Amino acid sequence: MEAAQTEWVVLLNSDVYPDEGFLQPLMRWAGMADLFAVGCRIERSDGTVEKVSWVRRDLKWGALSTRPLRLEEYNQLLERGQAAATLFASGGSMLVHRGKFLELGGFHPIFEPFYYEDVDLGIRAWRRGWQILAEPASRVVHDSGQTIDRLEQTSRVDRIRKRNKLFVAWLHVDAPTLWLLSLPRTVLKAFGWLIKGRWLELLALGDALRQFAAVRAAHVVIMDSSSHTLGQVMKIVRLAPWQGTDTR
Repeated sequence: MEAAQTEWVVLLNSDVYPDEGFLQPLMRWAGMADLFAVGCRIERSDGTVEKVSWVRRDLKWGALSTRPLRLEEYNQLLERGQAAATLFASGGSMLVHRGKFLELGGFHPIFEPFYYEDVDLGIRAWRRGWQILAEPASRVVHDSGQTIDRLEQTSRVDRIRKRNKLFVAWLHVDAPTLWLLSLPRTVLKAFGWLIKGRWLELLALGDALRQFAAVRAAHVVIMDSSSHTLGQVMKIVRLAPWQGTDTR
């Protein structure tokens, strides 16, 4: 990213296949002063639209809950030639403002080697007051997880995914929410995992707890540079009007 010479940069995973002309619908939003990124319409090879194409979430009991992709509503955006606010753009297929990306420090290394780094990046961008759009007219094909699953053991991938999901909440919830809701909820879930013998979840929790201090230190840095809380971000994304003129 630092070597790029352009204001806007496209990030594409090696196993993502963009349609010809996919860039033009993304670039039409580049004139928005507060725009951070634009995400694509991500389809599997069977035509199924991936839910990360347009993401809206709620904050419940100190955790991020996913709202299901409403495909009919998403397709209305395409029919009207419009775009909508999304919590994050998939890191494997997005247009991003180079300067803002570097100002945020890029993807946080605590999420290495994979998963949820784009979720965190999107939340940090919104907390700065920048916008992220979902653009359904820009289509790419990606069968999610195939490359990672081919190169890594499934159990290791799942363990890292579950650990990083905890990281996102711990990075962004405030202290009262963390201690009164997030952690007690996690403890209760851990007892359930123990009773049911769900060792993978318990191992992932242990991995996360070993880095708890580092995560909360990163939380302080995020708070110092944020203009919005996590709850405010959820509401902004959920209630933001669709962008662009209805072209029907």
